[in-house]
Amino acid sequence: MGDRGRLTVGSVVEARHGGGPKFYKGRITATSNGGQSVSVEYDDGDAESDVPRLRVRLPGQKQRQELPVGTRVDAGF
Repeated sequence: MGDRGRLTVGSVVEARHGGGPKFYKGRITATSNGGQSVSVEYDDGDAESDVPRLRVRLPGQKQRQELPVGTRVDAGF
């Protein structure tokens, strides 16, 4: 995960539900694919599985303004 932080079951996170633009608070309930995807239970009671790691951040993390060449991103076009 590099400097983005390691996610484990029970970690408090913010995730983009359904891949939308807004982050919602929740908690990790499972990890899979070597930590590349997670299951999230959101504070409002909703849940989502197989959320790509790129759509999850630790509370307070900000997106980088500049990315090094080769960085994986989640982009809509």
